[in-house]
This record gives sequence, C-alpha cells and structure tokens, in this order.
Amino acid sequence: MADVLSTRSLVNFAFFQLREAVEDGFRSEQLAGSEAPPWERDLQLRILHWSLLYLGRPEEALRIADELEPLAQKIGDSYFFARCVSSRAWVEFGGAPNLAKLETTVQQVMRSDQKALYLFFRDVSELELNLLDFFRGTG
Repeated sequence: MADVLSTRSLVNFAFFQLREAVEDGFRSEQLAGSEAPPWERDLQLRILHWSLLYLGRPEEALRIADELEPLAQKIGDSYFFARCVSSRAWVEFGGAPNLAKLETTVQQVMRSDQKALYLFFRDVSELELNLLDFFRGTG
C-alpha cells in the first residue's frame, strides 16, 4: 500500500494536485517510513518537498529537506541536493531578507561540483541571481 500511495503522490504532483500529493506522500511515509530503497525514498521526499513549497508550507518543506538533502548527497542526486540548498536559502530570505546572504548561497550552488551532472541548473541559478538584481533595483 505504501508503494501505491507513493506512486499516486507522484501522479498527483504531475497533474499539480498538490494537496493530494502531500496527503498520499505522508500516508505512504506512515506506512513505509524510511524503509524504501534510497532512490525511491529520494523521489518520495522530492515530491513532498516541492508540493509543500508550492502550497506555501515552507516550514514543513524544510523539515522534509532536512532528510532529503543528506540522502540526495549520499546517493548522488546532485540536482536535488542543490535544490534543497537553494530552497532553504529562499525560505530563509522570505523570513529575513538578506540579499547578500542569499546571493552567496546561490553562487555557492552555481560553483559546486554537485551541479556538474545538471548543467541546466546553471540557468536556474543565473535566473535567481537576476532576480536578486531586480530586488536591488539594478536589474
């Protein structure tokens, strides 16, 4: 049943049925916990993380990132490791706007070896830096 709920969570996310994706993801967690194989667990946590962010539930998303970030690093999911670092920085920025701190984090993500497998992430980071310029009134 945990596998079915996890898969349904993915399908719900794909169709932007975010509340359902979160509900199924958490129910799957209750049934299987962290016993899923690492890549399946990584995918399950990714769906929960993004769904919670999109729903405006950043505190819960960061609790998921606390588990997802080290797992992603351990199994070599470079993209989601970087996304966790980036989303954490943006959530912190939302609570205490500090452009210099946010820019430092975005630049660290851009320079990290983690992004080597996902060159398109460079574009996401550059977009984030352009957004910072906009916030400063220089872009």
